[in-house]
Amino acid sequence: MDAAWRGCAACTEVLLEAGAGIDSIDPAGFTALMWAESNGRFEVVDRLIAARASIDLADKRELTTLMHAAWSGHTRTV
Repeated sequence: MDAAWRGCAACTEVLLEAGAGIDSIDPAGFTALMWAESNGRFEVVDRLIAARASIDLADKRELTTLMHAAWSGHTRTV
């Protein structure tokens, strides 16, 4: 989650290769993909999607990754 939030694509890659849960959910219900796209970390978003991160999960407020991207104004991830 932290690597995605900070935009560290290399860290994200290492964690994925080590078997990190790609669709793990934090206490707020966010996935790494949600954190990456909410913060405009496009390189991390691309890597997570390539690694088959789910785009259909919703956080505790029932907002999906697409909704987060739209709300954040990141048309590239929309």
